[in-house]
Amino acid sequence: MLKPGHSKKIQTRPKKLLKKDRTSNTVPSKTFDDENLKCFFRAPVIPNKLEESILAYISKKTGKPWNDPQTISKIQHYIRIQKDEYWQEAGKRKISYVKGYRVFSYLTYHLPVYFIQFEHLLFRLISGSYIPEKFILVDMGSGPGVVTLATADLIHRRGKGYAEIYAFEKAPENIEAYNFLVSSFTGKREDLRIHNPVEKDITTLQTEDLPQKIDLLVFQNVLCELSDISIKEKALLIRRFRENLGKEGILLLVEPAELENSTKLREIERELKKNGFKTISPCPKIMGDRCTDPTCWTFKTEYPLWAPEFDKVLAAGAEGYRFMNTDIKYSYSILKQDDGFFFQPGYKNYIPCSSLKLYVGRRVRIIGSVMSQDIGDKKHHIFKVCDGTARNSVYVILPHYHISQNNNALLKSSYGEIFRFDPVFVRINKAYGSINLLISKETRISKEK
Repeated sequence: MLKPGHSKKIQTRPKKLLKKDRTSNTVPSKTFDDENLKCFFRAPVIPNKLEESILAYISKKTGKPWNDPQTISKIQHYIRIQKDEYWQEAGKRKISYVKGYRVFSYLTYHLPVYFIQFEHLLFRLISGSYIPEKFILVDMGSGPGVVTLATADLIHRRGKGYAEIYAFEKAPENIEAYNFLVSSFTGKREDLRIHNPVEKDITTLQTEDLPQKIDLLVFQNVLCELSDISIKEKALLIRRFRENLGKEGILLLVEPAELENSTKLREIERELKKNGFKTISPCPKIMGDRCTDPTCWTFKTEYPLWAPEFDKVLAAGAEGYRFMNTDIKYSYSILKQDDGFFFQPGYKNYIPCSSLKLYVGRRVRIIGSVMSQDIGDKKHHIFKVCDGTARNSVYVILPHYHISQNNNALLKSSYGEIFRFDPVFVRINKAYGSINLLISKETRISKEK
């Protein structure tokens, strides 16, 4: 199981990048084109203005300098509490970020990572033309405003686009933080229209509470906190707002990468596919769209965040790594309303993942999407793959001594990319109930265009 993201070694951002990215403005003084933004994502950092806004809010609420020793100690204390709550057993977990120093600990420990995380996802949606350049966004369970802040930053970095943003949040102190941070960070912008957040529990919202023709409906790190309702009830809650989506509207679900929440996200996704939605990403729709793998654990890993200055202060003492959160790992699902259309290319000579158990001990050809980073070791490179039909977890295994010109494309793969494997040897891992596909030197692996 994944541990909460942190790095024992405090990173120092290169001075050249520091001057370019961490200006005193809301975002860099010059905007980036989309190719330069990809470079930014290889060494992401939150803007100085956002960091200043967070610290100003903490000082305003406490009546003390943000780095007062007592304030720092209390923030560290609540970071520990929230991490302890997070790692409790399923069913006993109840996490709160809605009051006092719990809000401060969220702002300093979680917000920077979630801020960059959402920029990644939003950039993918815009650059991939999943949503238009001018879009209506609704943030369900907004907390102190991560989605709104990240959206404002990305639009300004790109130098184009327009967003109209609605937010719903039940906790008054989160709304107070939202209003302060968004006002301080964004100022007056012609490329944004940000409505005042609505104080309401998202489980009680009705379709009339939301705008119509939504381009992007976001549930980021909120479904995991609805511990009192079942998977089916969560899916029904989301489905309630289907009619608010525009014809090409996108539903974005994001959850932490650890095992329990990640696998539950896939369960919610399966329920939604039974009720009028279809998956766009990351789950592939190559050989079908009825994956039923009950242990599907898949998540995206990005380049780590460069530590903000306040994280370095929090991490300055003994066991400081406990207060440093720079790893960006998340599970997500991009869905839209199902139009009933499914085009399956001609893959007649490829065996679907759902049928692999019939071919144990034989060599077969498969085509599938890479659904993990390399989770192996120095001796074996292991990647999770899926073609949209899996009933059990499927892994391709490339022994290091079998790397060749034929198969080394796999080692350069990115999450979600589709590859052909010709052929692989099928085995069953009885201990875990998974299917292992062994790659030899002769196996030809090619990226699907």
